[in-house]
Amino acid sequence: MKPINVLISCLAVVLVAACGSPNPVLTKSPKTPGTELIVSNYQAMDQLLQKNQTNLTPAKPVLVTSLADINNLELSSPLGRISSEQLASRLVGSGYAVVEVNMGNRLRINRGTGQLILSRDVRELSRESGAQAVVAGTFTVSQNEVFVNLKLLRADDGRVLSAHDYVLKMDDNVQSMVTPVRRYTVY
Repeated sequence: MKPINVLISCLAVVLVAACGSPNPVLTKSPKTPGTELIVSNYQAMDQLLQKNQTNLTPAKPVLVTSLADINNLELSSPLGRISSEQLASRLVGSGYAVVEVNMGNRLRINRGTGQLILSRDVRELSRESGAQAVVAGTFTVSQNEVFVNLKLLRADDGRVLSAHDYVLKMDDNVQSMVTPVRRYTVY
């Protein structure tokens, strides 16, 4: 076989394999303002799943909590809440069951703040929700960037299954969402 035919055959195989991917990775930054955040969060969830060394069952629930401000773990922000929604969307798009639940005193729901895990007793969390894993994370704001850390935790014992760090550029959209909101008491 001629070298050019081998090259064309290899290229065809790569293109066919890329088209058949069940979970495409978004790599190109879209032109629409604000969609960079979606792309960054989708890529982060892809990395979290790829780094996981265990077998998650797609039909068994995964909980996604609001990203917390690392300076005050009881606070989130619009950025932390929308990021968790986008992470959950990517999980669903990847074929995983995602459940939104109020875990009583295990998961605090604060009006305007989001869902924050208070208890480290993830065995109880797993039992109450039937979750196999929890996605949790933190963020911190610097002058020009927001640093984000995500963890995929096994729900029955809290073991970290995978972790991923990424950086968001501080554009006007991100800047408008990073201010922590004040905490509200929910009865």
